[in-house]
Parts: sequence; structure tokens; C-alpha cells
Amino acid sequence: MAIQTFSARVARISLATPSVRRLSFERLDGQPHDFVAGQFIMVHFDSEGEALQRSYSIGCQPQSATSFEILVSYVDEGRGTRFLFGLQEGDTLELSGPYGRFCLRPESPRALWMVATGTGVVPYHAMLPELEARAAAGTSVHILQGVRRQEDILYRDAFEQAAARSAGLHFTACLSREPDAAAEGLRGGYVQDALLAAAPDPEHDLVYLCGNPAMIDDAVARLQALGFSPRALRREKYQSPKTPGAQ
Repeated sequence: MAIQTFSARVARISLATPSVRRLSFERLDGQPHDFVAGQFIMVHFDSEGEALQRSYSIGCQPQSATSFEILVSYVDEGRGTRFLFGLQEGDTLELSGPYGRFCLRPESPRALWMVATGTGVVPYHAMLPELEARAAAGTSVHILQGVRRQEDILYRDAFEQAAARSAGLHFTACLSREPDAAAEGLRGGYVQDALLAAAPDPEHDLVYLCGNPAMIDDAVARLQALGFSPRALRREKYQSPKTPGAQ
């Protein structure tokens, strides 16, 4: 899939959570925004006379349309945050993409563990139709999202509805600042602890990890100690202001 540089208009701005902004874009060239679920786009902008770029995962499902969306969490003193939070509906900006290799593999493992913190769950929302198809075909799919509080859960309705439709797809939100959370789909603590407590199988499962680098490093070390090979672990670290890179 060819990487393109293009202009886009901010079609809609809304809040995904109290601290995360959803930005929907329309391409000005009228071309479909083709991408593979899990890929990201680059936002190009000027700040204090310096040309900068920041990467953001595409949150919508792939489709032959000119529109797409990203989620932006607020970062203190972040120049990308300042630019994107300053946009108004109707503004135009320069983007490029798609980039990235954090996409679903064709293998059919016994179980897929899709683990994320914060906006690291955005690629999994883009993958949701394929994850539902994998679940229907017999793979046990587990989406684990780590956030601080219930109000921070992203795409909650979409994940819960998918889990209700499919007996093979499961969604759990792990609340690090609400340790006593105990309800269907909710648990207290860190997301990597929930993953390890579920006893993933190093011989038959694949684990995808996206978001906070500290979470990913901790999870990888613990999974490798259980016998997971590097090939059974897919990871993408969200590191501001650097571009996330899949390994």
C-alpha cells in the first residue's frame, strides 16, 4: 500500500473521554483513505518555526471512504497536543500515510490476546471486524484495555457489543486507580497483571501489546519467562514525540 501525503479537513471534533479528543478528517482530494487495520498516519505541522510530525493510530475500520478518525490524548507541554487540541472544525492540515506493521497476522492461534493501555487500544478498534471473524472461526479473542478509571475506557460500547455478539470474543477493562473494581468486564489493577493471571499459552497463543512502553517491557519480560518466543509477541510502543514502531 503506497504512502501518500495529502491534505485533510477537520470534519468533526468530539470527546472520547474527558481527556481524549476524537478528530474525524475528510480528505480534500476525494480519494479513498486506504489502510490496513493497525496502521497509523503522520500529522505534519509547524511549531515555533520548526517543522514537526506526530503519529496517530487510525481508529476507524478500513473502508473505501474519504473519512477516518484518530484519538488524541492530552500530553502536558506536548507540541503535538497543543496543535491538535487547538484545531477547529473546518481547519485543514497536512497528513501522510499509512505507515506501520502492527497488523493482524494470518495465523490462527488458539487465542489472541490484544493488550493495550490508553489510546493503545485504538488499533484494536480498527481491527474489530476481523477480530470478530477470527472469534467466529474458533480463535479465542481477548481484548484487555488498561486505563486509570471507568471514565477513561475508550470504545467501550463497541467492544462490549462485540463481546455480546460473539461467545469467542471477550473484553476486559483494567482500572489501575480503582483497585476494587469488580463487575462484568471490569477489574482493578494493571492490565499486564490481568494478562498473566489469565495464563496465556506460550505454545499456542499470540499476544499483541500496544501503548505505554513500561507496560510493554514488563509484559514482554514476564511472558518470555513463561516461554513465549519473540515471534509470539507483537508490540508497538507509544512514545511521544517519537513515531511508534512495531517490532
